[in-house]
Amino acid sequence: MESVRATQISIELLSHLEEYRKNIVKEILQHINSSVPLLREACLHLINAGGKLLRPSLVVLACKAVGGDENLAIFSSVGAETAHVASLIHDDIIDEDDFRRNVETVHKKYGIPMAILAGDFLIIKSFQMLIRLVEEKKLPAEIAIKLLKLSCEGTLDITEGEALDVIYNNGQDITLQEYLRIIELKTARAFEIAMKGGAILGFGRDCEVEMLGKYGLNLGMAFQIQDDLLSSIGDQNEVGKSISDILKKRKTFMVAYVNTFGSSEYRNRLKEIMSKQNLSKEDIGEIKNIFIESGALVAAKEYIRDYTSKAIESIRPLKNSSAKEILIELANYLAERTK
Repeated sequence: MESVRATQISIELLSHLEEYRKNIVKEILQHINSSVPLLREACLHLINAGGKLLRPSLVVLACKAVGGDENLAIFSSVGAETAHVASLIHDDIIDEDDFRRNVETVHKKYGIPMAILAGDFLIIKSFQMLIRLVEEKKLPAEIAIKLLKLSCEGTLDITEGEALDVIYNNGQDITLQEYLRIIELKTARAFEIAMKGGAILGFGRDCEVEMLGKYGLNLGMAFQIQDDLLSSIGDQNEVGKSISDILKKRKTFMVAYVNTFGSSEYRNRLKEIMSKQNLSKEDIGEIKNIFIESGALVAAKEYIRDYTSKAIESIRPLKNSSAKEILIELANYLAERTK
């Protein structure tokens, strides 16, 4: 019975998210206008490819959780997704990835110069939403300024996290503490911004904004560790990556855990294998064995559960609502996702 109920919950949850996705995409297509057709095409490439649109959905759910206007939140959430897609475009250039969301990356399809311009264009379009909120939706200027402050501070943190990620992935060893700091800046802050932004948009009280922000931060931490897990252990085609994190030799949770808590034998062997120019199937198999035997795989799952629990507990004090229930279901669903 429990498995049947869990399946029903997942179906209902996905139905909610799909409804948000359709409405948000509709707004995005109207917002991304350009007199240069190729630039608009490059901007919309990953949006048209699909994707969960998780971050803009969080904006909507946070707004609803404090009793805000869902339609206003859907309109506003376009800014969250355009900013996110911009970061993906630039991230793919940095990581030299060829595929994203099961399609060619923007720089692979349109070239690096156009991809950089598309990312820049989308960043500006994300901030332009604040102007539209004031001019078209009559949002009070003081609320728009709060959202602008949140967006600016958050974007700076995300950029610093990306910079640290580049530094460590260029050869420097990484500890678990350093890894957690990077994903807090690079990934979890984006979730926190979405939740806080939605709560502010819904005229939530300061305490509600903080509770929802903590939910977003912890959800983002769990999400990134789960992403690392899937990209290192899971099936390459299922997770929609152009290449696994192992093949790219990225500094994931498992690598950081082995560096910090693994035996000298595991640490040295992992470093030796990952220093190779190219990895063989045998090398990949050995790396996976190291992750399993060192306890890194189990630890990753424990951290995911812990952050997920913290996310859920952070919003327990909120008044009961359908949005709150969806947020709780969403946290559990993302922790168990397989792609």
